[in-house]
Amino acid sequence: MNIIICDDRIDDRKNLLDLLSDYGEKKNYEFDITEYDSGEQVILSDKGNRG
Repeated sequence: MNIIICDDRIDDRKNLLDLLSDYGEKKNYEFDITEYDSGEQVILSDKGNRG
């Protein structure tokens, strides 16, 4: 599963990353997690994927 974490606060991103990692280990899920600190970064990162 691909997951994007987008938050300008690094502590909040880390907390969510830790929660998802713990959950994935308990449920035997694998996550591909990418972190961004702004919505603009998310949009710009997707430009190459729109073909």
